Amino acid sequence: MANASPPAGGTAILQCTDYVREFVDVPWNGNASAWTTEARTHWGAQSISSTPVVGSIACYQPGQDGADWDGHVAIVVAVNGNVYTVSEMNRTGKSANEVIVGGGPQGGPGIVDTRQITFSPGVGAFLIPPAANVYATMSTLLGGNVGATTTSSNAPVGELTLAGTGAGLKAAVTTDATDSWGWVKAQALPIAVAGVMLWVLYGSGSKGKK
Repeated sequence: MANASPPAGGTAILQCTDYVREFVDVPWNGNASAWTTEARTHWGAQSISSTPVVGSIACYQPGQDGADWDGHVAIVVAVNGNVYTVSEMNRTGKSANEVIVGGGPQGGPGIVDTRQITFSPGVGAFLIPPAANVYATMSTLLGGNVGATTTSSNAPVGELTLAGTGAGLKAAVTTDATDSWGWVKAQALPIAVAGVMLWVLYGSGSKGKK
């Protein structure tokens, strides 16, 4: 990682962008609404995911999931099927498809809250930071369980997960896909053996008959 922890000192955490910077070294400034464009410029197109990503930055345009006029950003801390959980600060709006986790605060200026959001295609972008830009504080935020991935069969396609503390992000194969490939490999040997036996019994014997 570039830094084990966010820079000391500086300004107080007042905005959603300030909160995200506690976990990710973000090399640009500006409103949250511009972060998707900035991520594409600084981190490349591969850093933009259309589905929730554990450890990524959820970026909303004005009006999306309660975002204000200047947009909103948050950290995705969990994904379970079509519902994902974010940790955020300074959320001013509220959307109909959200649930505050644990009956905590409803958000607002200077308030950190955790909420579950039902994923809607096309709503929000999920920015995947390079490994070198992820602070150790991300591991703390995720409860140290940075290697976890959802195994739900209805997990969003293209879901990603942290591949260990500071090791960056990698694609996670869903359980269904893994099981299917395992079944194919398990059947390969029996099928090959059966083919050889059929050839010995019928193929080789037919060669001797004129």
